[in-house]
Amino acid sequence: MQYMTLLNEEGRIRQYSLDTHPGEGVVIVDFPDDFDFGTVDQYRVVDGALSHDPLPGDPGPEAAAYTQQERNDFIEGLMEGLGNEQ
Repeated sequence: MQYMTLLNEEGRIRQYSLDTHPGEGVVIVDFPDDFDFGTVDQYRVVDGALSHDPLPGDPGPEAAAYTQQERNDFIEGLMEGLGNEQ
């Protein structure tokens, strides 16, 4: 599926949209139908195509899942502290 993208100086995707009216500086990029937009920060656009290029020190999906669990636990603790047990 084609998305309109705005890129930074390194070709990393800053914004993406299905908007049909590309504006100034917009690059049209084909994304696979099953693309996980939760990982869009691990990609650059090179010669108009997606290129997997994680940032140095990227902790990977395992760390992101662990971080999300930490957030969930923290929010649950806050809710319990406020008397809003789930």
